[in-house]
Amino acid sequence: MASKLLYRGYHIVYEPKPIPDHSHDWSWWHDDYDGAPDSRDRRCGTSASLLQAQADIDDLIEELE
Repeated sequence: MASKLLYRGYHIVYEPKPIPDHSHDWSWWHDDYDGAPDSRDRRCGTSASLLQAQADIDDLIEELE
């Protein structure tokens, strides 16, 4: 498993997918993320780079406040 970075309460990890599209190589999630299909919890995602993951997290945090 790749090493995790912690950013604003979210874990970020580099996990290249076995597809030619690299836009989902960085995965991120919050410790309290509830992955149940009916939870409507959006505190997880994928991004193309570490900087994009951090920007996506910033945007999500701002939206949820």
